[in-house]
Amino acid sequence: MKPLKIITAGYLALFLSLSAYSQTSSRPDSIAKLNGLVTNFLYISNSYVDKPDKMVQGFILESLDSLGRTIWKSGIIAPLDADSGGYFVKAEIPLHITRFHANINCSLIYQNVGKEVSKSSRTGGGGLFGWGNAGRKSNAKIIIKPDTMSMRYGTTAGNIELELKSNPRGAETFLVPYRTWLSKIERPGGIIDYDTVERNWRVNGGLTDLPVYVDERVFMVVFKLNGRYKTLLHRTLPRAVSAKQPVFVNF
Repeated sequence: MKPLKIITAGYLALFLSLSAYSQTSSRPDSIAKLNGLVTNFLYISNSYVDKPDKMVQGFILESLDSLGRTIWKSGIIAPLDADSGGYFVKAEIPLHITRFHANINCSLIYQNVGKEVSKSSRTGGGGLFGWGNAGRKSNAKIIIKPDTMSMRYGTTAGNIELELKSNPRGAETFLVPYRTWLSKIERPGGIIDYDTVERNWRVNGGLTDLPVYVDERVFMVVFKLNGRYKTLLHRTLPRAVSAKQPVFVNF
């Protein structure tokens, strides 16, 4: 196992809605169950996906104060999915970070795979200075590691709040990017892989009603209540149009 490398990617503009929780008391009590954490589904733009000489392990998010001191840092967050443009990540970010700290530093954690090349040489043998025909040719394999590269990601905005609501309340909720839904969740014949949905795409923090933060993407929203599922396709509007968008189903 080769050592892990860390690439600091610079500040991502994760504008996580600084005013979204101006009145915490107006939120459901379930939000407090995760000690003030709120689920964010983020898309980290990246032109470095699927390179053969790197194995992506995940990302570390870090919030700094005005003096550059760390005030919050995540563990390694493994991506849930990836496409040709970047990674889908689910992060549990403290409410006070979403309220007061707009910029979050992102580092990519990767493992060098390296590559092997052969280098020919001759050793021993007869003739002058040992370079006669009797010399033996050997092929030594040398591992060449790629250089560490610094990458700056595109803007990732988890600054749009979806208000997940159901009637009656008390439903579990899940968000799946629609592209992932079509390629990995919905099977031929309309069969839905709900096991994968529940394992990877759960909105933490409690039951409906509750908020989740996303960027401007299309999601399949899944509600589960008493063993029954309801799905709703949500096309997230730009924040400039609506910073807080309700998603509601009746059971």
